[in-house]
Amino acid sequence: MMAHQFLIQIIDKTLIPIYLSISLSFLFVSCVTPDADKKADAISNPNPEFEMVAGIEFSQKFLYRPWTDAQSFCLSQNLKLPSREQLLAVYHLQKYFPGDGYENSSYWTNEKNIFVYGGNALNGNDETRSSVRCVK
Repeated sequence: MMAHQFLIQIIDKTLIPIYLSISLSFLFVSCVTPDADKKADAISNPNPEFEMVAGIEFSQKFLYRPWTDAQSFCLSQNLKLPSREQLLAVYHLQKYFPGDGYENSSYWTNEKNIFVYGGNALNGNDETRSSVRCVK
């Protein structure tokens, strides 16, 4: 009987921590997964919200990326990159996009490797990364 009780004590002491660690792992995964899914979904299928700035409907701001990726991204949403003139209109009217504050983010134009930063149109290259706002 003593060996049996000893074996039960060993099983209780080893299985409970294993069970708890497995349960905590599942709890952690279930808490993290929805946010990760939302983030991945926002990148692959963003269904962008639009805001009127300088009389132009711009999509929300999307992640920094090279120009070719920005162009493909907007096209995949049946949208397009804004023209240089559209972006410059924002800076001439109010200096920055609402929500950007004074950070003056750079945004791609529909001209290959041309971005607007702080009210200036600048040349980039295939390695340059800028933010993306699409237009209808």
